Amino acid sequence: MLDFLRRSATSLFAWLIIGVLALVFGLSFGLPSDSGFAFGTKPLVKVYGEKIGEEEYRQQFNLLAVTIGIPSDPQFQELVGVKEEVLDTAVERELLVAIAQELGLAATLRDAEDLTADGHLVSVGETIDWLDLMGSVTFNYDLLTKGLLPRLQITEPKYLELQRREILARTMRDLVRSSVVVTDGELWDAYAAQANRLSLRYARYEPAEFAELVDPTPDEIKAHLDEHRSALQAELETLGTRFTKLPAQARLWLIEIPKPSDEAEAAAARSRAQTALASIRGGESFRAVAREHSTHGTARSGGDYGWVTEAGGTGLDPVVDETLAQLDVGETSEVLEGSDAFFVVHVSGRREGDVPEEEALEELAEEAAAKARGRELARLAAEADLAAARGGKPLPAVFDSPGSLGAGGGLEDVGVEEEDARHRVSLRETGLFSRDEPVPGLGPNPELVQAAWDAEADAPFVDRVFEIGGDYVIVGVERKLEATEDGFSAERDALYEQQLRVKSNGVLARWAARRCVEARATGDIVVTEDIVRRIVTYDTKLGEDEQGRRAMRPYSVCDRVGQQGGLLRAGALQQMMGR
Repeated sequence: MLDFLRRSATSLFAWLIIGVLALVFGLSFGLPSDSGFAFGTKPLVKVYGEKIGEEEYRQQFNLLAVTIGIPSDPQFQELVGVKEEVLDTAVERELLVAIAQELGLAATLRDAEDLTADGHLVSVGETIDWLDLMGSVTFNYDLLTKGLLPRLQITEPKYLELQRREILARTMRDLVRSSVVVTDGELWDAYAAQANRLSLRYARYEPAEFAELVDPTPDEIKAHLDEHRSALQAELETLGTRFTKLPAQARLWLIEIPKPSDEAEAAAARSRAQTALASIRGGESFRAVAREHSTHGTARSGGDYGWVTEAGGTGLDPVVDETLAQLDVGETSEVLEGSDAFFVVHVSGRREGDVPEEEALEELAEEAAAKARGRELARLAAEADLAAARGGKPLPAVFDSPGSLGAGGGLEDVGVEEEDARHRVSLRETGLFSRDEPVPGLGPNPELVQAAWDAEADAPFVDRVFEIGGDYVIVGVERKLEATEDGFSAERDALYEQQLRVKSNGVLARWAARRCVEARATGDIVVTEDIVRRIVTYDTKLGEDEQGRRAMRPYSVCDRVGQQGGLLRAGALQQMMGR
């Protein structure tokens, strides 16, 4: 018996030695995942020694899902960066907790219990009525254990510890915010930015629209080509296949007059079309007649429908396609009766294959000459209407009458008669906007806004034509609201609360972000990069290019610390508003 025990002890001692050696080897070189010697998985992040593992990450995700709302759409989640936001809110909490503890601040489990019993919980610094979330007004223990905690997928002890830490982080946030001061000067600036508001009347003169009213003559086209040949040749080289390898095309012009269902009215429409045709055959230009009679969208440009592929059809009534195939270049059709309209059509040219360079340059020169004259026409129209309005002419007479091309004259300088143009420029209003905002309908333009503020109160328009985005614009003050001492006194208290919240949140955000970066640099925040990278990877792959490489800057822990889940809040709000 003694011998057996001696042999057994020796065997047991040997196994113990083998076990110790195996353990030392494993700790030195790493244990296999199925070794059975696991001492817990690595955390995503350690913040001053406090571990944020995958379980804590899921708890934070659930907390934010219940209190803020997390978009369910995977693509939307990636665009917002939901996973990054969740992790950094947890890091932000633990960072604030560590700093609070350094300062001697504390929160107890009793504090968490009292908070919960009062029907509240804390999430990213906000105190939220969890009873309201659960559709109740009074505390009920079953509602907590069978309602809220299952939604959060957390046990009661862990929930109370989470809330204890959230309370302490909130206390730290409040401490930082309490150091913020808002001066009277800042309050006045905030008030003035809201109180100083304008509403403008304006008219916009778009050169592209006025160019449609211009009919360059052959001499004008030749002159423009001679003057700008190099630029036009450079443009031609960039146009690719516009003038090469073309199918059979025709340059189509048309006049369209609707055909009513009533026979008598249809007869009158036909008569109008015949009158238009008679004017053309009597020597009047097709463009002028189209502008006078046609109701088609091409009427402003003189009925110019452009180059159409004959085999593909025009997209108009079949009677037009049938007639187009039979017309010679320079020929005008008889009055055509379609199913819904009467037409008069004209063919001014045909082409196929490669367009000769000189013909292509002439076409580009024609377009450029029209644009140049349209620009000049728009400027003259704006100047003339401005002069008429400031001269005392009633605004409806300037802007609601046919033309609106410059009641003050001068349009004959660019070869367009006012009565022939038949263009109407409408008068619009911006509605109220502050000095720092873009002008509604016109965009950012500090110079225009300053001129409007400096304008005479009784002047219908500012004495200047502005150029905005290539268009010409005239503006006048419709309504002006200005900051006053009485208004400031009435708004001061509300403004103070608003500005204190904005400023303190900004100070807190910058301070927390800086402390997080500093803690990473000193090793007080340790990140397990491979686990974090796996956690914040999305299946949708929106952030990757065609080669699978990340197109956006990779996420780094601390990127969103200090924002209190701001991007997540914005994303949830945007999705809710989009429903």
